[in-house]
Amino acid sequence: MPRPLVDTVTDASLGSAGQIRTSFALLFHCRANSNSLEVVTAHRVDTIKGAPVIGAGRPITPEDERKVQGLLLSRREDPAPMQVFPEHLLFCDATRLVWWRPSQVRPMHLRDTEGKPSVIVTRWPNLIFHVTDRSLSVASFEGEGRPDATTRLLQSTLPNIYSDTSVCTGNATLPIGPAVEEIPQWESVIFDTAFTHSNNSAALRRGRAKDPMDVEDFWRARAGVVDGFPYKRAADTGVTLGEWIAEGGRA
Repeated sequence: MPRPLVDTVTDASLGSAGQIRTSFALLFHCRANSNSLEVVTAHRVDTIKGAPVIGAGRPITPEDERKVQGLLLSRREDPAPMQVFPEHLLFCDATRLVWWRPSQVRPMHLRDTEGKPSVIVTRWPNLIFHVTDRSLSVASFEGEGRPDATTRLLQSTLPNIYSDTSVCTGNATLPIGPAVEEIPQWESVIFDTAFTHSNNSAALRRGRAKDPMDVEDFWRARAGVVDGFPYKRAADTGVTLGEWIAEGGRA
């Protein structure tokens, strides 16, 4: 005997048990062999011979997504719990999260074209992270202290990052979304996952004649270097922090 998708439900907000009939469904479609969400489709659900049947769907628009999010949030009767934001948080709303980390010495994981892993210890640049939905972008900036909306952003110079600052996450395990408590998991995508390839041939400014122009070669040459990061080698993104956030973490 087929059963409904949602059976008898008891919920304090309903006040009593009630039969729930499923009439609408959202399907999330990810890229094969990765966690990258590609499209969400909306479907009507009909009950046929006592069983729910999901019908044909249509891709939902960003406006649809915002409406669905608002609808879900409207079900909360209690106010959101008080949250004290960490000092490195720069911006957040219901769909976006932006934070920064100062330059620091830490391990970097690399993997060559033959799949051989290696770990170097070096000084990383200042980094700014932007998350929206399940998409991560990373940029850098020169200077000390907290950046503001007028701060000019630089390319991070890291492998696996495109010229628009979006990150190729491959098969990395991604958090559900832009939540402050998931910042460590998002940072792990950069700090604890092996870089495998260069996605931006223009990430570096030209230095001395012998200086590498490929970001993988650049970082391998920095193995063991813990002095200040050479920001003069990082290419300009062409945007400020405020503009970057307004464009959804894209340069």
